[in-house]
Amino acid sequence: MAWAPPTADLLDLSNGVRRRADSFRFYLLDQADETIGELHPPRTASLSLTTDTGAAVPRTMSGFRLLASEATEVNPLVDRLAPTMVLQNGEEFQLGVLLWGDDAQPRRPWGTEHASSLVDKMTLLNQPIRATIGFAKGADIGVAALGVALDAGLTLDEIEIDPITADLGVGMTWAIGTQYRTVLGELMNVVGFLPPHFSQLGKLRLVDTPDLSTVIPDLIYEAGGRIIADSILDSNDLLTAPNRFQVYETSGQAQIVGIYDIAATEPHSYANRGFYVTESESAQGLKTTDRANKAAKSLAMRSPAYRYRRFQSTLDPRHDHWDPVTCLGETWMETRHVMELRSGGKHTHELKLVA
Repeated sequence: MAWAPPTADLLDLSNGVRRRADSFRFYLLDQADETIGELHPPRTASLSLTTDTGAAVPRTMSGFRLLASEATEVNPLVDRLAPTMVLQNGEEFQLGVLLWGDDAQPRRPWGTEHASSLVDKMTLLNQPIRATIGFAKGADIGVAALGVALDAGLTLDEIEIDPITADLGVGMTWAIGTQYRTVLGELMNVVGFLPPHFSQLGKLRLVDTPDLSTVIPDLIYEAGGRIIADSILDSNDLLTAPNRFQVYETSGQAQIVGIYDIAATEPHSYANRGFYVTESESAQGLKTTDRANKAAKSLAMRSPAYRYRRFQSTLDPRHDHWDPVTCLGETWMETRHVMELRSGGKHTHELKLVA
């Protein structure tokens, strides 16, 4: 077998690597996410995979086509798809577990084809709860979140939860009709975690908010590297970018408010502007001011920012969801990225700088 460069060198275009020859495979999965086959969309298909932290369904794929020869191999009601990027050294990177969201079926003289768009497993959590869900004061938040995820139909193998050592300061209840995603999101707000999301491997992730002042990103973009020339566009929100974030308890049983102010050195800070632009969020179950302050800092991660950056690069399958990214020496939070699923495709990134 011919020698191929190491994976890191291929992805980073480092140590003399200047060219790549990527390919893509599309594994057909059953409802247990087990591989049952492989599909082969025509090379002329314009496939695009989007990951958007602000969307109700964060990961979507458009442009997926199947020829008549494979049309009978798919049951869009139950089957799933795992798009996978393959490097020239043979290493594979799964890019999600997707469900069919739309499936048009063009009729051709030679048979019926598929023209589909797909969505990630957040669709399962966007369903309404079937009965009232409630947890008493003092309930373990991690155990509560796990119970909600299991009630939504996920299995233990599909759930990844960072350690949570916190309990509810007040009882919390959700009425029939509330989405599972809302219940989980509000529980995560209490502990300052990121919103629930599914990883590229199809796992529900309930994870702590990273501290961008100390985190060392694995995803690094520097001038003259993988950034496509003349693709960087910086912008800002001069008027409405918040400089104070606050989260407050709404149960009426406690007067707890958490506050996070951006650094005074930032151009849109209170020190520079002379007035506060406040982003507020209510929450139930906050037990301490420290916990509320952490929730306020997490709110800053999820809210509008002052500085934004958009650029294009070579494809990098290591980008997932809520990734810290180093770009030109600064650490940003990636809010959206789009991959063209073809060899030589472009990878478009949208970042915000969280002060």
